[in-house]
Amino acid sequence: MSDPRHDLELLANCEEELAGLRKACARLPRDIEALEEQARSARARIDLAEAELAEAEKARRTKEAEIEDSRAQRGKLEAQTAMVKTNEEYHALLREIDGAGARISQLEDEVLELMERIEDLGTRAAEVGKEQSAAEAELLGRAAGVRAELERAGARVDEVTGERELIIPRLGETIARQYQRVAARGGLPVAKILGTSCGGCHREVPPQLINQVQAGELHHCSYCLAILVPDPDADTP
Repeated sequence: MSDPRHDLELLANCEEELAGLRKACARLPRDIEALEEQARSARARIDLAEAELAEAEKARRTKEAEIEDSRAQRGKLEAQTAMVKTNEEYHALLREIDGAGARISQLEDEVLELMERIEDLGTRAAEVGKEQSAAEAELLGRAAGVRAELERAGARVDEVTGERELIIPRLGETIARQYQRVAARGGLPVAKILGTSCGGCHREVPPQLINQVQAGELHHCSYCLAILVPDPDADTP
């Protein structure tokens, strides 16, 4: 015949494990999201460095196109010098040619500055890409590990729940009904006495009640109504 006290101790183990598993199942998705958010931040830093480099290269191409336009304009102006008829027109063209030349010189200086910036940005983008890609991969790997842990916890919840459902009928109708009544309230139906406290609500259990439970009597916690089982590390009278 099944020993209700032993079965209650088994149930206490199940309930204790299930409580921990439920907490893990509630916490682990938040851990996954936090890791994935960090990975997205790492990827964003790579994208930002690459965007800065691309913007500088775009600016260089724009300046180089302006140089070509200015050179073409200067060529047209120089060609017109052979067709002017007055000194005034000639000097006016020379001023425009000089202005085009000055603009070309300014643009070439700006291109040189951009090329230096592009070199610096390219070095930085490569460094950021290497560091952040490694960080992103590590964070996503950790997220995958936590996701696997969550799956294992969910599977273990099913296993322990199945074990619990096999034990409950062995308690007998009276104890099983008491167990179900406490479970329906949302509390821990069976709790170990840990030291001098209820393992369900962590309130103090009177010494006399502890002795009675250790002696094999069936008692409830006066606060959370959990069925109490002995402290597994305590000496049984």
